[in-house]
Amino acid sequence: MNAFANRLFLVFFVLVSALSSCEMKKDILGQVDKPTDNKIKGDAGLLDLELKPQKEASIPDSKGGVSGSDVVVIDVNDFAIEILDSLGQVYKSYRSYADLKNEGGLLLPVGRYSVRATLGEDLDAAFDSPFYSGSNECEITPQEVAKVITDCVLSNKKIIFRCSDEFRSSFEDDYSIVVDNGNGALTTFRDETRAAYLRNTGVLQFSIYATTRSGKNDKVYNINLSGMQEVKDHNNILVDLGIVNDIPGGDDNPGGEDPDEPEDPGDDDKPEQPIKAPTIKVDVSLIEKDYVIEIPSNFVDAGGEEPENPSGDKDLPAITAEGFSFTKPVEISAGNSDVMVKINIKTPKKLASLEVAITSEVLEPLLEELGLGATFDMCNLSGEQASILTSLQLAIPEKGGIETLFDISAFMPMIALLDQPGNYLFKISVKDEAGNTASQTLTVTMK
Repeated sequence: MNAFANRLFLVFFVLVSALSSCEMKKDILGQVDKPTDNKIKGDAGLLDLELKPQKEASIPDSKGGVSGSDVVVIDVNDFAIEILDSLGQVYKSYRSYADLKNEGGLLLPVGRYSVRATLGEDLDAAFDSPFYSGSNECEITPQEVAKVITDCVLSNKKIIFRCSDEFRSSFEDDYSIVVDNGNGALTTFRDETRAAYLRNTGVLQFSIYATTRSGKNDKVYNINLSGMQEVKDHNNILVDLGIVNDIPGGDDNPGGEDPDEPEDPGDDDKPEQPIKAPTIKVDVSLIEKDYVIEIPSNFVDAGGEEPENPSGDKDLPAITAEGFSFTKPVEISAGNSDVMVKINIKTPKKLASLEVAITSEVLEPLLEELGLGATFDMCNLSGEQASILTSLQLAIPEKGGIETLFDISAFMPMIALLDQPGNYLFKISVKDEAGNTASQTLTVTMK
């Protein structure tokens, strides 16, 4: 068959497929006694696609806990469909699986294809916004039906926090949790009933901002789940927050210790410490599996005094706030951006680096365009970065310092000018010349 005849043959199939694709499918599958006159011939085949959506397992409620509402009823007919050719280009698309089914099947020229089905939008961070997707490859052969079954599963990270009775009895009710993936962030409070969904970026971490009921001390707990292989492999995540029991024995049992208790800077039970900071216990349940993982928390005291160190070594780095608290977001607006945000940094073993990592879907592209970048080391800047920061009226600290005042107040008007409501996260990480580190995260909320 020459080239002209091949093109004519394909045109013929396009013209008749809408009317006869169901009958052609039956002919090929041998489901009718008398084949129709439009039986498939030549260099074309039929794609018979079946979708099998798998809704994530439900998370059981617990007293006082946060359980995400089941806001999505998965209907297979709502999935959008794309057929991609061997070059990765969209050959044909359908607004819904229902539209594809109405054709009874899809005639395709012989070749290799990829099928992609999606439901929802893959947002950086949003409440009650699951994103389901599924894909696989198929090969279309002449005059045959290619049966393709595509599993569609939750593809962004769903994370729900539950707090135990011990947690809620240890902290005031105004605690908040900020969860982020490096591109976006969400803030949850005690009465939050929605599930948080975040784009799967490879980063998943959260910070707890709370005030103890006893003594009213502000506390921050930073937990990073990014390095856990199980969290990387699964998307439906439940985080139970509790309090680790006190070490048994006390003065009567000086050698007694709980082997299951994670190491934590807040667990220093020295006589001169009037109030013992609660030690967070974090249980991460992957709902797709039947196991629970307990990880130690990275405790940071942000109450305005130098945080305690687990070793008792007062020469370790310390980061404290001046005029604000790390435990609560700094609120600004277009009409009120004149906010003082000063951070005191103590590095008795001399400052080696001061890294700033900014998380904001709005601010990050602008910083990249300026040439500054969303992450930079104030002690190891390029000439271009130093020039930009100087123009923003930010003082550049010197290496080798012991006490450093890091004033980032100049960033507040810049955020206000964007006039984009949401959270802007500034993670401050310092390292001294001995290799010791400390970090704090400042949350700025644009109203």
